[in-house]
Amino acid sequence: MSAIDRLRNRLKEEELPQLGLTVGGELSKLIQSMEKQYKAGSGQTHDEDLVKKAVGRFWPEKRFQSLRDAQLVSYGLTLRPEPSKPCIMEDAERLHAVLDAQVGVGQWLDTPRCFRRCYQGLISSYFTYDGRDPKKPNVGRSNWIDLRTYLWQHSTRIVGPEFNPDWVNLVTQNHSLFSQDPCASYASAALAGDTKFIDEITHELGVSKNSWFQWELIMAQVRQATGLNDEEFKALIPKLLALIAGNELVREKAMVQILDRYAHSSDPILHERLRDTSVAWWGNPWLPSDEVRWGGVQPATRNLVAEWLRRDFIEAFFAKLAKDGVGDKRRANFWLRYVKSMSDVRFGLGTTALVSRDRDFAVLREKMKGLFQRLEDPVSTNNAFIMTIGDLVAVEFGGESNAFYGYDRRKVLPFDVKKPLQVPVGAVNSLKHKEPVRVLWMQHQDGIKGFSRWEDMFAAELKNKFGVAPDDRKIQSRPASRAQTSGRDSSEHSPASSQMRPFSISELIHFSRARGFGFRDLRSKNGNLRVDTNDRNPEVNRVLTAWGFKYSERGEFWWMT
Repeated sequence: MSAIDRLRNRLKEEELPQLGLTVGGELSKLIQSMEKQYKAGSGQTHDEDLVKKAVGRFWPEKRFQSLRDAQLVSYGLTLRPEPSKPCIMEDAERLHAVLDAQVGVGQWLDTPRCFRRCYQGLISSYFTYDGRDPKKPNVGRSNWIDLRTYLWQHSTRIVGPEFNPDWVNLVTQNHSLFSQDPCASYASAALAGDTKFIDEITHELGVSKNSWFQWELIMAQVRQATGLNDEEFKALIPKLLALIAGNELVREKAMVQILDRYAHSSDPILHERLRDTSVAWWGNPWLPSDEVRWGGVQPATRNLVAEWLRRDFIEAFFAKLAKDGVGDKRRANFWLRYVKSMSDVRFGLGTTALVSRDRDFAVLREKMKGLFQRLEDPVSTNNAFIMTIGDLVAVEFGGESNAFYGYDRRKVLPFDVKKPLQVPVGAVNSLKHKEPVRVLWMQHQDGIKGFSRWEDMFAAELKNKFGVAPDDRKIQSRPASRAQTSGRDSSEHSPASSQMRPFSISELIHFSRARGFGFRDLRSKNGNLRVDTNDRNPEVNRVLTAWGFKYSERGEFWWMT
């Protein structure tokens, strides 16, 4: 049986339909499809084993013996020939050998049909290797820039005198892809939702979804949006947040630009989605543990978000966590006037708030992460709100008929907000203490002490005792009274004091508790006495240095033997 007979029988077995030879028939469509694919010339794939073998042959010789090897190696600049060796992109000598005019791909520069086979592979390696990543080796980042420059300079050398695949025409018309800002030309269209041309580029040039090009395109859209006027930019914020939400590689950098731009707009009023999204990603803007994540934005921006969040907490506390009826709104409105002056807020949550599956409680707990402790109170619905305003530590309670307590933070506080909190007066770590431990105690009652409204009484006491005025008035700094407390007065450790107590473990305990940091004594185990805090507080620096501590350059702690 001849080969033709065998083919005829095989076709019968497969029951393939007859191809019509009429115009517009199946054969015509097949021809059109083949012509289109041939003209496109894209979508080439190469077996990774073949590429690695070609890279292995090139590695010791640093020269190409055939066009086929040059093409394969061009696709394999990011592949390691062996686990112990770097990829070509991270080897300066070999990358330049690949591009060399004598022994590299440059030897085919005058033959467009040959050169573009290598050029297409170089494009693939260019989009695969992330030369913008600061974590990449310096040599890799430098080589990537050299490759980008090479692609820019020789983009016209892939054009032939007769036939040119679609991808060649695309490269010559978009050689800005090999510039310092490769996505700028496409940002406006992408931001408007038109990705047709971008899809064509990524398809024709084989740009994968994992390529740096994808996140650089997102950043180009962010830059485009932040360059618009206030009204246009603000209208695009929801789209920008949705755009960056699913991409952890860009969202940190993008969010910094978006937040800073909003903070510098003409009217940066509360933007709930910006607030909630940034807090969900970076944590609380005034917590030291989240300081690194918030470090990218400008201080004014961070303060703005902190103010938004504190306002949200005040309103939420008196609406959801307090049970005084109409009085809740009055208390919320009063403390909202001081929100710009607040440097810290903390919470003590009762059992109900801690375990409730109510959605509002769940959302609050998530926002308050790192800011609350258990409030151990027989009344499970009681909660506490602890605000630091200048030198005043103000404590409000959610339970009915609970008075306001005020403490001087320059003195050793009778409670530690990093531990479960108590309510009984005078108990260990209680939020309620009698004089002289507390310096303020006031009831939310109208018509007492010569004031028709309790708000006026509170405002007067805050200003007289602590120099604190509402945000819409001038705030004057004024020393607090030297009232005696049950704990030691930490002001004796201030720079202005000349009677700092000598070092002892007892003094260190009081000093560290007052400032919210801990310490570890490992001297009995041949270790050091270590204080876990940084060197950014001049008062702390002065006291610890005077006591004989040294600051470690390897981490944020002080030590002594």
